[in-house]
Amino acid sequence: MDWDDTQSDTDWAPDPPEGYDQYDPLFVQPWYVTVLLGLWAVGAVVGVPLLVVVIKGLDTTLTVYKEVLLPTSFVGIVIYFGWIAATLIAMLGLHELVHAVTARALGYKTEFSIEKYLIGGWTPQVITYGRFESRFESIVVTLAPLLVITPVSVGTLIVADSSWAIATAAYVTLGNLAGSVADLATVWLVTQLPSGAFLYHDRAGRSQYYTPIEQTADTNDES
Repeated sequence: MDWDDTQSDTDWAPDPPEGYDQYDPLFVQPWYVTVLLGLWAVGAVVGVPLLVVVIKGLDTTLTVYKEVLLPTSFVGIVIYFGWIAATLIAMLGLHELVHAVTARALGYKTEFSIEKYLIGGWTPQVITYGRFESRFESIVVTLAPLLVITPVSVGTLIVADSSWAIATAAYVTLGNLAGSVADLATVWLVTQLPSGAFLYHDRAGRSQYYTPIEQTADTNDES
């Protein structure tokens, strides 16, 4: 279902599809979800170095650590921090690109923006808009970078033979796993919507939810 995204600022959301009504859920992330997301991030930080040891062996891992992570000269330090920054920028861009390509493949329009968050500072993000979005489609778009980039980076880690290539593959794997915490939180949010619900976003990042009329009535009765 498509929508002409030309609404005014005061009435931006499209009318509900036939048989649906607007739905304004109150999302409160439970403490245990926060704990699980924190454990995911910690698991990435601890697990990826262990994965390098398992795949490459302890001797190779120590060699990578000394050659890449312990620069001994001014030039080496400059190269090291340049590598950190360049890889991070490329990784963030690739992460959002996978979101965008997946959304486009499903028929959505996309908008790239930079948002400021309390944790993480200025962060790039891709907004999907232009049509009603099912829960399944939302989850597919949200999880795409985790499911696409991680296997590729782990595969690269397996075949890499130079210290810098191994370090880069490990860095991307770690960053993508840890950086997927926000995506996993979004997936949790989407799964809390009633069955059959639709989401709609505009290019400014605003969101509206829609549920089948019967379920909207049931939800109102429960509240």
